[in-house]
Amino acid sequence: MLPLKDSNPAQRVPFITVLIIAVNIAVFVSELSLGMEGIQTLISSFALVPARMFGTRDVVAGVLPPAATILTAMFLHGG
Repeated sequence: MLPLKDSNPAQRVPFITVLIIAVNIAVFVSELSLGMEGIQTLISSFALVPARMFGTRDVVAGVLPPAATILTAMFLHGG
């Protein structure tokens, strides 16, 4: 069941939550316009690759530093 109301209503609008949802929608819509090769490039550049993060293997470097992909991986899912 979904809660329809709360006995302790919020006084403010959750701007950060709305912003995160908007960014997710924007990234998804932009992914739809890329085509298959573009999606592969986007995911390989911005997704979290453990081998790149921890340097366990020779992996092609991404656009961002490996630590930054922790944040961008929230918006991309490779499978």
